[in-house]
Amino acid sequence: MKETRLIRIHGKVQGVGYRFFATRVARRLGLKGYIQNNRDGSVEAAVEGDWARWLGDAGEFVGMTGFGASAPAETLYREFGITPDAVAEAAKRSIERAQHLRIARAG
Repeated sequence: MKETRLIRIHGKVQGVGYRFFATRVARRLGLKGYIQNNRDGSVEAAVEGDWARWLGDAGEFVGMTGFGASAPAETLYREFGITPDAVAEAAKRSIERAQHLRIARAG
């Protein structure tokens, strides 16, 4: 299933070639979308792809799931649950699901 994700990169990026590099990687991975510089200095990318392909049966996405939110990164991370604790908990759940899937497929 194809889904779209909005990614906003704040802080110092890897120089003027960052957008070109990100576009090249996205094409290699079969992703579609756009990447642009914003007036506030951030870089924004909207990426459409088959996220299940990357997450697998046991994976879990932690991130923004829609467009239009605008606030400082720290606020968006908190509001969308993008925190170190959330990532750690998602990783634990993914490991548990992977173990159950492995047992179910073996049995």
